[in-house]
Amino acid sequence: RECEVIHGRWCMLATLGILVGEYISGVSWNTAGLYELDGAKYFGNELPFTTTQIVIFEVLAMGGAEIYRNTELDTEKRCYPGGPFDPFGL
Repeated sequence: RECEVIHGRWCMLATLGILVGEYISGVSWNTAGLYELDGAKYFGNELPFTTTQIVIFEVLAMGGAEIYRNTELDTEKRCYPGGPFDPFGL
């Protein structure tokens, strides 16, 4: 059950990210990779990072969040992100 709740919440967050990203940029999620090959941009501005550096940062940030979550012994707190992002009270 814990894994289902976590995966469901991450799925809801991913869907929200896709919809907001498409709305803001006008780029469909399935062609976003083509635009990233031209260089990392944010609201049309060039970023001073390479795509590789951004991926490394994301891996470290998500790894830290998962380590923090997996060291928690209370099963209610392990269902991260939880808290205010629990629209159905799971």
